Amino acid sequence: MKQACLIIIFVVCLSPRQMFSQQKDLCCLSKENIIGTWQRNDSIVGNGLNQNFQFFKNNTFIFNIGNDADDMRDIIQLKGRYRIMKDTIYFTITSKTILDGPIEIADPGISLNIFSIGGKKVKEVAERNPKELPDPCYITLFTNTHIKINQENYYKIK
Repeated sequence: MKQACLIIIFVVCLSPRQMFSQQKDLCCLSKENIIGTWQRNDSIVGNGLNQNFQFFKNNTFIFNIGNDADDMRDIIQLKGRYRIMKDTIYFTITSKTILDGPIEIADPGISLNIFSIGGKKVKEVAERNPKELPDPCYITLFTNTHIKINQENYYKIK
């Protein structure tokens, strides 16, 4: 009987601590959890990466907008810094990579669009006076390979 009481006391006293620490771990993403490449909506890489974030140890990131089939997309990449606070991530955009060239009628056999950017010169354009964006994104850690940024699911691929 004494042993049963000790076990019950141990379980009652220890369980809330364990539950709290598990909830705390699920609550907040750490910098170590986010390092790597995260692809939107799929963990499998087909013939190229879809939209993805690359987060680095030095608090910088690259956001590849994805969808190479979109011939009219002129911004193809954003670069900058990130800061994580509990369940939020703040971004500072330092540059954007754009495609520049004249607008043309797209080849209907190749393109999914009516128009395309001809010549497609890739240019990286630095942001003047980069500042942290005032609105954060909310980030949720589901597993070590699945996060949600705002309403978008991302899966770790690297």
